[in-house]
Amino acid sequence: MTTLAHIVLAVLWLLGLWVVARLLDGGPRAADRLRDMLAIGTAIPLVLGFLHLLRWPFLWLALFACVAGAYVRAVRPPKHRSHLRAEPRFAEPVPYLLLAALALAACAPAISAHAVAWGAPQLFARALSAIAAPGAAAWSGLGALSLLGLRLYAWAREGAALPTRLADALAAATVCIFPLALFGRPLQSDVWLAAFFVEVLWSAPVDDLTVLRSAAMCALVTPFGWLYASVGLAASRARARAWIAAGIAIAIWALHGAILWHGALAPHWGVEIVHAFRAHAFTHAGAALRFGFAGAVRFAPLGLLFVLAAFASPALTREAPLRFAAIGAALVALFVQSAFDPAMVAGALVLAPPALRYARLALILLVVAFGGEALRMLLSYREGAFVVLALVAAIVTPVGIGYLRRFMKQRVSLQPS
Repeated sequence: MTTLAHIVLAVLWLLGLWVVARLLDGGPRAADRLRDMLAIGTAIPLVLGFLHLLRWPFLWLALFACVAGAYVRAVRPPKHRSHLRAEPRFAEPVPYLLLAALALAACAPAISAHAVAWGAPQLFARALSAIAAPGAAAWSGLGALSLLGLRLYAWAREGAALPTRLADALAAATVCIFPLALFGRPLQSDVWLAAFFVEVLWSAPVDDLTVLRSAAMCALVTPFGWLYASVGLAASRARARAWIAAGIAIAIWALHGAILWHGALAPHWGVEIVHAFRAHAFTHAGAALRFGFAGAVRFAPLGLLFVLAAFASPALTREAPLRFAAIGAALVALFVQSAFDPAMVAGALVLAPPALRYARLALILLVVAFGGEALRMLLSYREGAFVVLALVAAIVTPVGIGYLRRFMKQRVSLQPS
């Protein structure tokens, strides 16, 4: 099968998941649909894996069945909707800087995906590999990175009431931070963990079915995902059913590993949790902090600022989910010595309300940070730099044209008649 055929099959699979996301009815935003799309793309291979039917014919049959269910639901919509955030308070303009940042991340060089050994990212990648080709798994992480950026954009505009351009710059600068941008494309679990940790914080106050899916997905991402899900649910004061959903997800994945134990290429999930605790939990905290701080200053200064904001979140914000969720995520990352990506993203949200007070200064700093990170990414791509430049220019050029037209209209209106 040719490369073009593989691309077409992958696109058709993802479009089918996008259509099926209507079945879950999680909200009208693009981020809501993308979250549900990732959840469905994880659930289908999980069920088929239990039945030992994880092959491309059965994947397509399951997708067609879900599309039929989504069509029936669209014809007969539910009578009652309980989404407190179902409709945005105002229409979402196109986040051009965020799209440019995602285009840069999409063109990142393919690196080893050995860290793809856990729950949700692994299942999503296995389904995409079975449908198209093994190389397609390297692009699966872009969905989680897009979800993270779009949710940051929506939260900044609706939760923190930031202006559109400032919210766009905050989301784009965060997505371009070195650890997130570099490991977004090759499906590293940390980006998925950050995305669904934010989803738990977003959906828990609403207390509808979306928080159940978000908590379950967060618990399934990494061996320590249940810790981050617990932090998010506790900080949001979620009800018992959200905790139960996370617990059921962990139990299902443990049962999945037990059933497939003999044919597994990697150790069982529970065994790896025990080894991880023995190897990481505060064993080398001092050295990890020293090396982590030096690396952050050199490679991700904006990310370091967001992590420090997460540690100081009780003093910086009074918003209930973020006030304790940000510092909780930072402490969990310090305890198990995992990635600080969830704490980094939570710290960005913590700094959103203070940025509103100094909107112009914050916009300048975020645009400069975005430009610096984008330049660093371009210099690291080398062979694909011209392709990346073309993609970014295609996205950013309409913004410049729009600003130029607005400026010319203002000049014409100021001229005396």
